Amino acid sequence: MGYINIKITDIQIPNEFLVYYKEDDGSSKPYPINGNSWIDYGALVSVSTPIFTGGTTTIMLSGSTITNPDLPDFQYGTTYWIKLQEYQYPDRYVIKNIRIFDSIAYEGGVPLTPSVSVSPQVSATPSITRTATPSKTIMATPTPTPTTSRMATPTPSLSISSSLGASQTPSPSGTPPEIISQVYFASLVGETGTLGVNNSAARTFSITFSYHTIATCDNVWSNGRDPNQATTYLFVSINNGSSWTEVVGATITASVNGGTYPVSDSDSQDVYGTYTINGITNVTQVKVMGQYDCAWTQDGKSGSVDVIISSVSVNTGTAAIICNDSYHVACLDTPVLYCSGVSPTPTRSSTPSRTPTKSIIPTPTITPTTTPTPTVTKTPSVTSTPGRSLTPTPTTSATAFGYTVNIWSCNDVICGVYLGSATIESADYLNVGSWYKYNNSTVYYISGTAALGGSLVDILGPAYGNCTDACGSFV
Repeated sequence: MGYINIKITDIQIPNEFLVYYKEDDGSSKPYPINGNSWIDYGALVSVSTPIFTGGTTTIMLSGSTITNPDLPDFQYGTTYWIKLQEYQYPDRYVIKNIRIFDSIAYEGGVPLTPSVSVSPQVSATPSITRTATPSKTIMATPTPTPTTSRMATPTPSLSISSSLGASQTPSPSGTPPEIISQVYFASLVGETGTLGVNNSAARTFSITFSYHTIATCDNVWSNGRDPNQATTYLFVSINNGSSWTEVVGATITASVNGGTYPVSDSDSQDVYGTYTINGITNVTQVKVMGQYDCAWTQDGKSGSVDVIISSVSVNTGTAAIICNDSYHVACLDTPVLYCSGVSPTPTRSSTPSRTPTKSIIPTPTITPTTTPTPTVTKTPSVTSTPGRSLTPTPTTSATAFGYTVNIWSCNDVICGVYLGSATIESADYLNVGSWYKYNNSTVYYISGTAALGGSLVDILGPAYGNCTDACGSFV
């Protein structure tokens, strides 16, 4: 049909935003909220950068004409959905619909009796109640249309009217309550915990984490003969995992020297601390990840990482911490998020197995002529609450072993950034919880065993206790 324009007024968006529209598919719902069903109006009208400036209060969606047929072909008797979405914060948007009723008569191509009704469909916060009373003039005798009442809960907010004659004047009523930003752990994938926020309100956040890391090792399997070491790390990302920062104060190492056969030894170390990140404008891109050694088939090594969101502040307004506010990962336990003050139920997912002749406790079974060293007081098992799943015995064939690995880059001779995970096959037996060099720019951390079928790789050199030692071996 064409020649129909849609005017959007009373826009209240302080930041840059995009404008989308689509025709209702008959469901009277705007779903899907995202995707290719929405048409970017800014791009359609050949705007070089289809972004509308923050503070814009009125936009006219021009319909197609003879001279410009590529514009939207708005039709009578059709419902359209309009979406305004913030450019930098795409999870903040407002959606409303507009119904263009059929005209009764035409003279010279000019519609005489247009009618528009608007009912908002939004998913945003805070809550605002509005009442609008549209009216129209038909021919020479004014005839008001029935009063339409609409309820909206938008942030940002807008009103929609047709340039064919109908208009709306929204009248906010009441004072909205204070918007409190709520920060919490929103999801846990593998051993990576991601933060979430309710009502971010375009604020800038400072977030403090309290952490507790543990590293434990023993040489029970070798009856005190071999040295052993276990290291636990905590990493934080503020850009959705594109890069990671090691929380240096949280890194802890336990070690035993060996050479005490037949008396075994054990060691356990832990550290408490806090770590603060500032200037956060997108809380949902903040992630934490614990990493630790975990081996039970020979000399034992294990670790755990606990993180609590201990404080949150914002540049303006109020922020609070809600559940879940705690993160926990540990060797042989299932990773979990929970509320501090409510201890999570332990969910040990596998039972460590040793050769029947070996002891799993720090005081080994020895011959009657041997007296254990009295200073051996630590147990190599991890008693902290929930944790991670691990199969302690690697899947083997005559020539290959299967493993899951975490891949890290090397920045010259020091550990770089976390690159991802993979499943590999190796012709050599590798120690779970150890680091190995893959090439001169990459090292592998053996996080567990796996079924055969992964990528076949050749591991270079011996095992190392941490990422930096493995990277430094390339010199």
